[in-house]
Amino acid sequence: MNELKEAVGEQFQGYLRSWVGHLRDLVGFLKDNSDWLVKFGEAAIFVAGAIVTYGIATKIVGIASAVQGLGLALMANPWAMLLTGVVAAGAVIYYEYNKMHEGLDRQYDDLRRKALQKDLFSGKLKPDDVKKMGYTDDQVKEIISGRRKLMGEAWDDFSDVGFPKLKTPGKDELSDDEVNRIAMERKKRSEAEKAA
Repeated sequence: MNELKEAVGEQFQGYLRSWVGHLRDLVGFLKDNSDWLVKFGEAAIFVAGAIVTYGIATKIVGIASAVQGLGLALMANPWAMLLTGVVAAGAVIYYEYNKMHEGLDRQYDDLRRKALQKDLFSGKLKPDDVKKMGYTDDQVKEIISGRRKLMGEAWDDFSDVGFPKLKTPGKDELSDDEVNRIAMERKKRSEAEKAA
């Protein structure tokens, strides 16, 4: 068994040494001819750009010939031109109507949310009452905060929405008395500079 292992290992080592030698030669060639590799890469980029440009140009020519053919067909048959105009006008009117309708729906929804927010803050409604109307927890939070949650945004902490933030002076913070004292000192200093 050991003899077999050594025989295979010797043959494998020979192949490995020859591959390493070939790779070493290849690395030396690439090192010596690196400027040719840069030129080859630039040429490949140029060829790719030319192919993409040709593709775009052929599509533009195809679109232009289709529009020209449509124009000729419409000129040959005035009823087709009239029908095409009516269909195009109808499509534009339908699109604008849908856009206007969506805007009105958004405004109605915003007004309803503002009314619910007002009722929540006045105490007429509680968040549970709003949930019973069919709103989800996130929607109730949006109504209370007065802003909509962005896509991917989460309501991390809801404790500070709509409430004043009270701060207690810490180790490095100044109290109101110290701030007033500093302001008075600055005022006296500026008056003394003006008098001088």
